[in-house]
Amino acid sequence: MPRRLSRHFSREDLIVLLQVLRDRVGGTPKEYDTYEYPDIPGHMVYVRRFGTWREALIAAGIPLDPRNMGYDRETVLAELRDIVEQLGRTPTQEEVRRMGGPCHNTFTRHCGGWSAALAELGLTPRSSRRYGTEELKEMLRDLANELGHVPTVAEMRARAEMPAPRTFRYRFGTWNEALRAAGLTPRHLRPRGHSEDP
Repeated sequence: MPRRLSRHFSREDLIVLLQVLRDRVGGTPKEYDTYEYPDIPGHMVYVRRFGTWREALIAAGIPLDPRNMGYDRETVLAELRDIVEQLGRTPTQEEVRRMGGPCHNTFTRHCGGWSAALAELGLTPRSSRRYGTEELKEMLRDLANELGHVPTVAEMRARAEMPAPRTFRYRFGTWNEALRAAGLTPRHLRPRGHSEDP
């Protein structure tokens, strides 16, 4: 089921859906919890409408998780450092997400990207193939929510902090298949045998 985008939601709708998400997860939801349910807008929709994820939680009357009082650069790096210490090695972004750490966009917003955040701690990505399949799908959904429409190859290519479109082709076969895997409907369908992204 494709995720509905931000233009379909009023502020009141977003508050109600955030309360629904709270009930589903059984507590204060994290940013990444929004991607577990196709009927819940992605967290960037809330950030655009309310300013921050924290402000969205406050507007919805949801108690704040004391560990997540709103991210800033120092908090992001501190959480990443804690996860590195727990694992005893450099984590992948998917591992950080599973352990309740910041999501991809949080690293981009506060540190300039995942690699930049690791560099701050004197670390490097574990391998050149550093993006998990779910992580790539989340990036597509985040960008779609940010733009208000399904992203094109050109829009992805223009994002220096995002993987190159070829990363999605490598993992999913084509750009359109990557979009479909993320629950998005491709905007432009190419005739069979034509390249989707030069």
